[in-house]
This record gives sequence, structure tokens and C-alpha cells, in this order.
Amino acid sequence: MKYSITIPLLLLFLFGGACKEESRVIPDIYWGEITALKNGVPWQGEIRANLNKLEGDGFNISVGVYNENAIKIEFLSIVKIPLQQGYNIVDTLLFPEDTVIRSTSASYGLSHGDAQLAFYYVLEEDGFVNYINVTSYNETTREVKGEFEIAYLETRAESIPDTVRFTNGKFYTRINEKDK
Repeated sequence: MKYSITIPLLLLFLFGGACKEESRVIPDIYWGEITALKNGVPWQGEIRANLNKLEGDGFNISVGVYNENAIKIEFLSIVKIPLQQGYNIVDTLLFPEDTVIRSTSASYGLSHGDAQLAFYYVLEEDGFVNYINVTSYNETTREVKGEFEIAYLETRAESIPDTVRFTNGKFYTRINEKDK
């Protein structure tokens, strides 16, 4: 009788724990670092970069922020960044309306895993310039560094801040070689 209870509990502990631990792993697609002040509070995420295959030029940055259970809770995207040093104004990224992205664009949102909870658009306001500045790009290693400031606006959800400002943003990443 003693063994009939102990063995199932041991198996539940071994296999139940392994499944739970496996689901807590953040995807191994990120490389580098990204930091900023988000509404004045320190912020950081997991960054990855890849070539912009849809438009055929530049590269994209994708950022995921995960909670303590490794569930994605925020996403930030900056697309069509030129593959060279330079300062670029950032426009809003409208999906599905934009079928062709004409310039460097960005979006931000809140999520719970794959479920999108809120989507923010780039906010154009007096006195704040939305930009990304590529301060260095190494063609050999494909490593890129830069800085950014972007303000976002969300108008549909009432229980979240309607404006999010990323200031003093810094990033360092490598364009993913598998995405050539």
C-alpha cells in the first residue's frame, strides 16, 4: 500500500516537473541586449535582428519581454532599418493596412504569450522625435549598435496606459545569419 501511493507521486513529480520546467524556457532566438527608460522606468527585453526579407532591404529588430514564468508580455518591433550607420525617423507600422513598408517603422504591444492584448502605434507629437540611430554596423560580424527613442499611443484599451515613451534606448545585437 505504501508503494502504491509513493510511486505515482514520484512519477508525477518527475514528469510533471519536467513538463512545467520545459514550458518556462524563453526561445533561443535572441542575441544581444536592449535597454531603455519606459515612461521613465528602466526597461529591458530580449532582442533579435534579421534581414528584412519582405522589402528586400535593411533589417528588423524584434524584442520580447517575458515574465517570471517565461510568458511573453510585451513585444516591440522596428522594421526596415538601413544596413548602415545613420539616423532614421520612425513612422508607425500599420497592419494589415500597410502592404508595403515605405520607411523605417515601429510597433509595440502587450501580450500574454501569443495572444495580443493591446497594440500601440507610433505617436507623432510636438517636441518628441521618434528615431533609431545606428551608431555602428560591422558587415563581417553583422553586429549592430544603436540608440532609439519612440513614443507609442494605444486608444482602444481603457485599463492600460494610453501613451508609452521609450527614451534613452540602447541596443546591441547581431543580424541572424540563418535569416540570410
